[in-house]
Amino acid sequence: MNKIGSGLPPFELDNSKVKKALVLGSAVALTATPSLEVIAQDQEAEEEIIVTASKRASRIEDLPMSVQAITGSRLEDAGVNDFMDYAELIPSLSYIQYGPGRSAFYLRGTSDGNFGNLAGPNTTVALYVDESPINFVGLNPDMHIYDMERIEVLNGPQGTLYGSSAQGGTVRLITTKPQRGELDFGIEVDTSSVSKGSTSDSIEAYINAPISDNTAIRAIAYEVNEGGFIDLVGGTKTFTGSNYTVPLHEDDNSNESTVKGFRASLRTWFNENLTGTLTHISQESSTTGSWDHQPKTLGDLKSSKVIGEFTDDEWDQTSLTLEGSLQNDISFTYAGSFFDRDVRYLWDYNDYVEYYNLDSPFQNGFGYYSYYTCDYYTYSYYYYGTWDGACNDPTMWADYSLSMERVTHEFRITSGTPEDDLQWIIGVFYDKLENPYKYTYKWPGMQSYYSDGTWGGPGIAGREGIWWDLDNLREDEMKAIYGEATVSVSEKLKLTFGMRKFDSKLHIVAKDGYFGGFGSAYYGHDNDRVEKDSGTSPKFAAAYALDNGALLYLNYSQGYRPGGTNRTNKNSDAAPLFYDSDELNNVELGYKYASRDGTKRYNVALYSMHWKDMQAANFDLDLASIQFNSNIGDAVIEGLEADVTLLTENGYTFIAGATLLHPRLDEDYVLDGAVLAPRGTRLANVPKLKASMAVNKVFDLKGGLSGYWDFSLSRTGKRKTSMTNPIDQNAYTSANFSSTVQGDNWAAVLYIDNLFDTRATLFEYRGYRPETIFTNRPRTLGLRLKYKL
Repeated sequence: MNKIGSGLPPFELDNSKVKKALVLGSAVALTATPSLEVIAQDQEAEEEIIVTASKRASRIEDLPMSVQAITGSRLEDAGVNDFMDYAELIPSLSYIQYGPGRSAFYLRGTSDGNFGNLAGPNTTVALYVDESPINFVGLNPDMHIYDMERIEVLNGPQGTLYGSSAQGGTVRLITTKPQRGELDFGIEVDTSSVSKGSTSDSIEAYINAPISDNTAIRAIAYEVNEGGFIDLVGGTKTFTGSNYTVPLHEDDNSNESTVKGFRASLRTWFNENLTGTLTHISQESSTTGSWDHQPKTLGDLKSSKVIGEFTDDEWDQTSLTLEGSLQNDISFTYAGSFFDRDVRYLWDYNDYVEYYNLDSPFQNGFGYYSYYTCDYYTYSYYYYGTWDGACNDPTMWADYSLSMERVTHEFRITSGTPEDDLQWIIGVFYDKLENPYKYTYKWPGMQSYYSDGTWGGPGIAGREGIWWDLDNLREDEMKAIYGEATVSVSEKLKLTFGMRKFDSKLHIVAKDGYFGGFGSAYYGHDNDRVEKDSGTSPKFAAAYALDNGALLYLNYSQGYRPGGTNRTNKNSDAAPLFYDSDELNNVELGYKYASRDGTKRYNVALYSMHWKDMQAANFDLDLASIQFNSNIGDAVIEGLEADVTLLTENGYTFIAGATLLHPRLDEDYVLDGAVLAPRGTRLANVPKLKASMAVNKVFDLKGGLSGYWDFSLSRTGKRKTSMTNPIDQNAYTSANFSSTVQGDNWAAVLYIDNLFDTRATLFEYRGYRPETIFTNRPRTLGLRLKYKL
């Protein structure tokens, strides 16, 4: 039969309502063990969900941990293209986003407060593509989601198998691999229109082709062009003090984006016991315009900028995976990867100029910035008001660029099958990340020549037109050995023990200075620091099989992040030179049930996590003009995850899932003797409740056609922007609807995203402007056409 869809496995088309209900039920499953990929003629057969979350193929119901698997068919049916799309399907995941490809996310509320600064602590969630980590401090890459096998979400600390930066859990993007002896091709085109915005379009295609009897290739290519919806208002801006007026950048639907790329995988079956897969992924993305709006001061979906903003983000990853079998059920896996990324973005910084001119706590109401753009010699530094001397254009912008390289190697050996009384895994891991990055704050209107002719001040080897310059290098290196063993104590009870030993090194070369000069005792820094760390991370789990086929489990796991070093700051003594490692200890009790006919599934997990010596990112202009990291004390996160999936004989499927969280400081956050946040303060950017549900119906049409409709709803509760001086970010509800008609080898999907035209607050910032709210795309009406060979 012909098949539609790029999931694993694609569904076969016939007119059995029961079969299509089961298949669609698998596609729309949302939460902690959700996907029911059932290919059957009735409800008596269920295809098992196999995941590799434990670094071996296992049934998801057998794992004594909370794991969510979103199948390829669900991703396709939900129209998932990027991080924001699949984040809405994961109740345990909270996030902030300040533009495409610029996001920070947390599992189970493990938020450290960082919002994009490359000098922040290591991430609390590990992000993988297949076997390779790609998470980066402050700037996780946003891989386009197409032709995926599944997405696995491992909730809770995964320190034993996944190491550093897996404190809150791990998200694994599993790509579809080449299939031997199959010729397969598919293409999708999409067009859509945004309410109060412009149009979007995309094209995606994949092919699977045999090269020889033992070699196959699978490749995809895509281009997605998304129209804008934020208007940049025109007019002028007059700077306080100098009274200099500049025109505002005007552009309707300014925030456009383009993402294009390809992925190619070559797999060879050398013999019955050895396979090799070579994969290359390349992606380019670019954006223009503003991605925030100021609804209170300017109106809905409106913003103001003096400078036109943009981002360019290019990355490539090449990976090699070798999988082999040895004697006596012993197998091995080698996974190596090289990741390269170049990013540049330009931001308007004129609200920063205005803030620091009069309102900054460091200026005490004096016109500091006007001092440098007006006549340098004819007015007093402490004069408040309009100067008599001539003033230059005070316009400023920030030009950021970075270039990342990451190399990883992992080798592991596994033994045993789920039926054996003993299973074990042992492995070694190496990870090296190099990230040179530059921030240049350009200010052409500065008049900062001293009488001796130097730029910026006596003895400063500065550069004209540069207010502040930063040239940093961050190098992270991690070495680890790990092991895990599962023992069957009886027919119903299994115990798992694990341990990871790690050594880490963080090297930071920090050069920065005013007027583009480095190393001056007053104007800048030239620092070179190394911080080393080592430790162990244990794990224990007990799984008991109940008589009804359910699994009851108790899990203790630990996650960690190595310590690091800060840039120093001339404006404040609050930032420590070094900060220590932190660890997260998790105790979890869970219950999993899946009926034999695959029509019912229930999962629940109750957990308590103690965060010891929590690392946090601090960006408070009352303390310092730059972000710094510190250990702020202990925190506690208590939560509940639950989901239910029900399939009916008349073609309906119902799925619901929710996460309840209570993340808070367990002691006062004290810095320089002052209590910045008292015990009980909620952790930043984490809602108390995040929930999602979906309902769909399968039906037959005339002429041998079939179809279904799908309605999904998600709810994100209120969040605090930070632990110190927090802003309340509003709760929001979003909904999507789609209706599909399909034939033997084609399908047409009419969809409405953001059905209620909700304005979600993805992130809000008021550091130096009245309001900066990053929001979601308004209501979007679209048509998607699919064809499969």
